[in-house]
Amino acid sequence: MKWGLALTNPAKHGIKRLSPQERDHINKVFSLMCDNPFQGALKFLKGADGAIRRRIGELRIFYELHQDSKVVVVTGVKRRGPNTY
Repeated sequence: MKWGLALTNPAKHGIKRLSPQERDHINKVFSLMCDNPFQGALKFLKGADGAIRRRIGELRIFYELHQDSKVVVVTGVKRRGPNTY
């Protein structure tokens, strides 16, 4: 079963800051996440209830899963740098 996708305002802002090639790549990853949000280079974050980080090269996608409604809520898209975490 496919999952829905919802973007928060900080996630939308992070996507706007990416290059067009990176945006295309992120959109492909979002499509894969809708098929199976548990695949890829994931890390369940400590201290945040249900928060997950997915690595995409230098980019990080932060998201939460709402199991009951089958929705992936993307809370942030950031470039990996000294201030990312």
